[in-house]
Amino acid sequence: MGRIWMSQVIDAIADLGRHYLDRPSSKAPLKAAKRLCDDLLSDRGEASGTALARELVERYLGMEESDQDGFIDLLASDYSYAADKLKNAAAAYVQNPDDDTYRVLRNAVESPRQELLRRINMAPDGTSTIVKMRERLLTRLSDAPHLRTLDSDLRHLLSSWFNRGFLQFERIEWRTPAA
Repeated sequence: MGRIWMSQVIDAIADLGRHYLDRPSSKAPLKAAKRLCDDLLSDRGEASGTALARELVERYLGMEESDQDGFIDLLASDYSYAADKLKNAAAAYVQNPDDDTYRVLRNAVESPRQELLRRINMAPDGTSTIVKMRERLLTRLSDAPHLRTLDSDLRHLLSSWFNRGFLQFERIEWRTPAA
């Protein structure tokens, strides 16, 4: 019962947050999705962030396959790690391997898209949409090597979200609730 109730609360937050967003509809789905991604990565409140994530999920699911491919390419290129920042952080760590330079290096290694994907995950159906994105990406991976780093990020996030520690086994019998 708790899972259903929490899902309803998240849906309500997303719906309420939508009222505070001034989002013009765009006929260019990738441009609109890019704007939503940028807004989602900005520092906004929980309700508006959930609403933005929900809108982004709905837009992605409503896209044609070619636009979904374009969105995946957008994630791979525009939200990747900053190579110069990573190089400088690695050099600083090599020069002085302490806790401070380690934290800077760790932050430089993580691409902005990982945080973007975490925020997309806040939306209702966010997790299943991220799984569908990876499924779509895997169909293209052999012909698009530039997507390997994105695949690595997705694999990392999904494996941390779905691990054996989260499994719950319950006996299912006639009196078990359908929910």
